Order: sequence, then structure tokens, then C-alpha cells
Amino acid sequence: MKKRKIIKQIVCLSLTLVGLIGMSEKVIAEEIQDYDIQSIIKEDVIEQTLEQKNSVMGSSMSNNQVLSTFSLGKSLNASDATLPNKDFIDVSSWNGALTVDQYKKMKSYGVKGVVVKLSEGDYYVNPQRFIQIKNAQTAGLTVSAYHYSKFSTEAGAKKEANYFVNAISNTGLLKNVTLVNDAEDSSMVSGHVTNNSIIFANTLKSHGYSNVVHYSMASWITGGNPKLNPSVLGKSNIWVAQYPYTPNKNNLLHSDYAAWQWASDLTFSGVTTPIGGNFDINMDYLGRFTNKTYDSIEKEVKTSFKAKIKESLISEKHGLWDDVYNTHEGIRSLGKGSKFANKNVTISATVKTSRSTYWKFTVDGTNYWMDMAAFTPTLYTVQKSEQVNYTVVVKPNSESAKQGIWTAPWNTTLDGKYLGHGGTYAGKT
Repeated sequence: MKKRKIIKQIVCLSLTLVGLIGMSEKVIAEEIQDYDIQSIIKEDVIEQTLEQKNSVMGSSMSNNQVLSTFSLGKSLNASDATLPNKDFIDVSSWNGALTVDQYKKMKSYGVKGVVVKLSEGDYYVNPQRFIQIKNAQTAGLTVSAYHYSKFSTEAGAKKEANYFVNAISNTGLLKNVTLVNDAEDSSMVSGHVTNNSIIFANTLKSHGYSNVVHYSMASWITGGNPKLNPSVLGKSNIWVAQYPYTPNKNNLLHSDYAAWQWASDLTFSGVTTPIGGNFDINMDYLGRFTNKTYDSIEKEVKTSFKAKIKESLISEKHGLWDDVYNTHEGIRSLGKGSKFANKNVTISATVKTSRSTYWKFTVDGTNYWMDMAAFTPTLYTVQKSEQVNYTVVVKPNSESAKQGIWTAPWNTTLDGKYLGHGGTYAGKT
């Protein structure tokens, strides 16, 4: 191996001489033919050509429905607190041999995982894969891997899956690693993308790799006739790429899928790469790429009091959710709070988590949860309070069941807890 490396260096010098003094490759090869220089030249040309042509995740996003800020000539910076979660990045050889310190720098901005490209088609493996994986693991990041798919037949899907498995060899990745089918290349559409992707995943599973996710742009996944069908593959097994012009943490897309790639041009101060320091950045909804942890619930109260949702300027900074934000997998985004700006609502429950406090309200039969910072309570003022000693009889159930029992006068405090309805004590003295 050492001798071959020295010979390659001689070849590089010789090829330089070709340009400087007009010597031909044939003459040079004849001069040192004992070392099989011609085959080495051929190998290097092929290797360099493949490396220059290797595709990166998101290569096909130019036709996506919502374009990235990159198309506007500006980049996003990880220090921007208004951006969605920066859960994990994905990298290829184009990002270079990222160091442990670079990974740790990105980790300081909230990055918890990295998805490394290992292979493409049945002809290319990432020469940087070993160092990219090793350094990420040393930095404490969760490492996953992806294959840039080109298959358009079942046989091709099996062949590429086996090629992907071979690329995993000696990387140190375990059988429970998340493996990604990067299904975006136009060459795939001549076949049945969904069925072939199932074949690809099943082949990986036959090798013991059962944690498989399928990646593509939103235009291949949504609509009436998707190329990559979520109803067949399962939304929890799909990672969607769609880049808003102005990504914002309170306007999350595709939250009912496994993950969302929301930009391809995020920069981290102090991190430079051969392609200028831009990274694909993603939000991990289900923890498939980050071993995600969820917020703990510290206190939960069933209540009832009035509140008004703040004006758009404030409420648009807060998301609407179908359950208490980030307390378990599968919680869906229902839009921004500004959807109900200045609306009076009744708060029916409050939950304090390790992150914040969230209030529950209902509009047109749909339940919403939102951070309490988006509301202004509209409580009644207690006019008079005094101790009394009365003997009364609770009215019949038909009437008393319509009234609530509270730990404090209704709608006079945020801490008033609902204990049940009056019918519980119907007829009692």
C-alpha cells in the first residue's frame, strides 16, 4: 500500500510534467511501466470523477414547492433564536473531514446528531465516512447514515441495499443505527418508487438493520399521487425536505412525520468546510436521529377560566399544538397562535413542564395547546369576601349537575381547580 501511494505521487508529478514540457502520458507510462502506472492513472481518474459527481442530500430540491433562503443569496446562522430546532445535520464528502472541535461547536448550538452519507448507487462510497463518523461519535453526537439511491427496479433496490451494507462495514455503526434511503433522484421515477423503496428497506432488514427511514422532498411525498407514499411506508418512517423562505420555530412543517429538513444553508460561527460552511439542517420530531428526550410534566390542573389570545405581533411567536408540546412523540403542529389573535377563549387545563407552562382551549370542537405567554387572563374581580355558616340543601341532579365545584370562586384565579360537578352531592344537606 505504501509503495502504491508513492507511485501515485510520482504519477501526479508526471502528469504535471505533461502540461509543462509536452511529454505524453504514453511516454511516461512506458518509462515506468514496471509499476503498472497506466492502471493507476485509470483508477485515479475514475475515483476523482466519481467524487466530483457524487450527489448530496437535497440535490433535487431546486424544483421544491417552497424555496430556501439560499436562493435569495443569504445564509442562515445557527445563533438566530427564531429558527426551528437545530436537531441534526447531514453531511457528505463535500463537507470534508469535520473535526471533533467542529462537531462540538455545532453541538453547542443544539445539534444532537449527524447523518453521514456512506454510498451512492452501486458505484460510490464516501472516502470521508470513517473520520466523519468517528469524530462525530467522539463529540457525543448520535450518528446515522444515508445512501443516495438511484434504483428503478426491484433488482436494483436489492443491489444498492447490499452495496450500502458493505459501505457500513468497519465504520463502527451498530445494527440499531438509523439508515436512510435518500429517494430523490429523477432516475428513480421510471420505476415504482414506493415499492422499490420497500424492497430496499427489507433487504437492509435481512442484514439486521431494521431502523430504516425514507427521505425525499415534499413534492414526492404529498398530494394525491405521491411517488413516495406515506400511507404505505408510514409517516413515522419518512423524513421530509421543504425549505421555507423564512423558517421560524413557530411555523413548523410536516410535524406528523419523523423529521423535517428545513434549510440547506445553515452556518455555524467558527465552522468552515470545503464548501463554505453551509449545512443541511433538520428537526427531529420522533427522536429517530437524536435519541430525543422529551420534557417532563411537573403539574397538571383541570380548570376553567377566561383568557384572551394576544395580538398577532406576539401570538405569532407561539405555536399551536394538538397536545402539550414536546412531551411525547407524534405531537402535531396546528399553526401559529396568531390564527386566533385577540380571540376570547376558555382555558380548560394547564400543564407545567420542564420547559414552560401550556394552556388548553377549544375552538370549533378542536383542542389546542399553547404557551401561556400568548394569553392575557380576563378574570373576574372579587368584590367582597367573608366567612359564613349556612345550612343548605344541594338542588336535584338535573340542576346541580350544571354547576361546577371549584377550589376557588370560578374565574377569579389561575389556580382554581375543577373538582367535579354539583350533581355529585345532589340532595345532600
